[in-house]
Amino acid sequence: MKRRTLAVGMAGVLVAAGAVGGAWTMWGHDDVTVEAVCALDTSRREYVTHHAVWVVVAKVAERGRYLDQTPGDSGGVLLSTLTVEDRLKGDGAAVPATFAVGQPIGVNADGAYYSGPAAEHQAVLVPGRRYVIAGSLAPEYGGGYVIAADPADDTRATPDAWTRAVAEATPQPPCEDIVTDAPTG
Repeated sequence: MKRRTLAVGMAGVLVAAGAVGGAWTMWGHDDVTVEAVCALDTSRREYVTHHAVWVVVAKVAERGRYLDQTPGDSGGVLLSTLTVEDRLKGDGAAVPATFAVGQPIGVNADGAYYSGPAAEHQAVLVPGRRYVIAGSLAPEYGGGYVIAADPADDTRATPDAWTRAVAEATPQPPCEDIVTDAPTG
């Protein structure tokens, strides 16, 4: 008899909880608005420099290993060591004179690295060459994560152009794809 009473009592509790949950779902809250996370628009230096923790002119001292972060999807991170020549944004604590970075790239069927067809300001870092590089802190890659990289000697991407972008740093406008989820019932 005690088991039957316990079972009936538990059933009553579950029915009551279901009724409260159903009432809350139907009447207890307003519409919920969710904004999607937009990818950073790397075509605009002023958005990149606003988002970046640091921007430097650096020479790639050496290339490290490639970390395949999405097996079968040809996407990963290439590790490199930088020697900083000039800091356009960020201090010595965030950006030491020499530090390691991870750069998001892919590998094609021939084993060559690429940054993707739509990637603006995302030159693949090559040892011995100079770049203007914007990034964020990423201890998992030894220090930083590359958001954007331009050859420093490219007339369109000189350190002066990036210095202006640091001075004119602007937040990227919010996403346009807002979804409202109205309650059903």
